[in-house]
Parts: sequence; structure tokens; C-alpha cells
Amino acid sequence: MRLCTVLSRCVLGVCAAALGVTLWGCGGAQTVQPAQDSGATSETSQDKATGEEPKQEAKTEAEETEKKAEENKDDRQVLGTESADATEVALVNGLDGELTSLKLRVSGKKSFGKNLIPAKASLAAKEEARLFLEKTKDDATATYDVQVTKRGKDGKETTVEFVKVPLANLKSAKLVEDNGLAYVTYVTANGKEDSTKKAAQAQKQANEQAKKKAEEQTKQVEEQAQSQAQEDSYEEPQYYAEDDYGSSGYDAAPEEAPAQESAPAQSGDTCMTAEPEWR
Repeated sequence: MRLCTVLSRCVLGVCAAALGVTLWGCGGAQTVQPAQDSGATSETSQDKATGEEPKQEAKTEAEETEKKAEENKDDRQVLGTESADATEVALVNGLDGELTSLKLRVSGKKSFGKNLIPAKASLAAKEEARLFLEKTKDDATATYDVQVTKRGKDGKETTVEFVKVPLANLKSAKLVEDNGLAYVTYVTANGKEDSTKKAAQAQKQANEQAKKKAEEQTKQVEEQAQSQAQEDSYEEPQYYAEDDYGSSGYDAAPEEAPAQESAPAQSGDTCMTAEPEWR
């Protein structure tokens, strides 16, 4: 009885060990994985727990943000001092040459400010720049004069002025020169399109009148100088006093006595022989 019990336990032990490795059935052999320790975690679960995939997602988001920032990067040249309080105007060079200088002044003032184009830089034809203006209490009504130095393809530089431009109230502006008339076309902050063409025409007419007046004054001064020079070179005639022969004070020169005829020369013999003539 005891022997049977021992044998049964041995058989059951062997069978259990065998079942732990391979189970045989009608469908064939199947491998049974041994049970894992309940305290261990799989590599996949550990990766999820450490957040490797969220790190990858965060990296992708950073790259996307950087890409968008690169796309939105503004490479336009800055004229003036950029600040949150300044008024920004998109300024386009519509002239037929590059700009080496750009200066501003409030209309009515005599002198222009400093050059807003950086040293050794220029604003090419058709190029757009970001112009910044300091805000003032007079922005609603203030206008500006713009003076630029334009350099052509031949290297020759000329100065061009644009008058009465309402820069502080503009969204964009374009410098234009047509048939000797310099003016600015612009779009206001409210989206209205306009230009300074009328102001430019009035200024051009005033300049021409002032030039004509200056030329007339110059001509008048030259004529006066020429007339004065002629007067300085003119010599007055010299007058000499003439003797008045009819005056009583004039002493006439005495008349010369007529010359007397001289007696014929007589020799000594004649005197001794001549006889006196008795009458």
C-alpha cells in the first residue's frame, strides 16, 4: 500500500514536470512559457513607463515650432529703432536706383535727421524695408519730409525729396519718381489708398518760382556790377584855358620896326675924288 502511494507520487511528479515543459494534445505540441515573477516588468512596459514616446512627440513639436518660426522670420531691413511702441511702416523703394541714405524731418523744420540706412548698407530698387517711427502726440496731424540719396547704375548719386508724407498713420508706402515729380503712394492704417502727388506738384511749382526769382536777382546784381565797372573805367575829358586876345589886359607884342636900307659901301678913293653936288 505504501509502495503504491510512493509510486503514484513519483508518477504524478514526473507528469507534472513533463506538463511544465510540453503539453501533448490532439492538435500537436505547444510550448508553454514558464510563469514570470510578478515583480518584474517587461521592456515594453518599462519604455512606456519612462515616457520615451512622449519625448519623441515633444521633439517633433519643437521642430515644428522652429520650422514655423523660420517660415515667419522677417528678413526685411530695419530702418530706425524697432520697438513695441514705435509705428511700423512697410517702405518700398520704387526708384530706379539703390538708396544709400534716407533722412526724415517733420514738415516745416529746416534740418533733416540722421541717416536711417546703416553704414555700408543700401536699399535696392523694389526692395521693401521696415521703417520705424517714434510715436508723438502730433501723429494724427503730423507729416514728414523724406530725403533720399539715390545711386544709379553709373554710380552717380542724386538727392530726391518727398514732402508732406503722413508716415505716422500709414501701413505701407512706396517712393515714386515720375517725369521729375517725386511723390509717395501709400495705404493708411484704415486701408485707404492715396498719394502725396498734389503736395509734390505744389512744392515743385514753388521751387521753380523761387529759382526763377533767384535767377532774376542774380542777373540784376550782375548788371549793376557791370554798370558800376563801366563808370569806374570812364575818364573825364581834360579842359585847358584859352587866351582871350580881346581882353584889355592883354599886352600885344610891339611891332618890329621896318628894316632900314643900308648905304652902299664906299671906298676911300671915291670919297676923295667926289665933288660935292650943289643944289
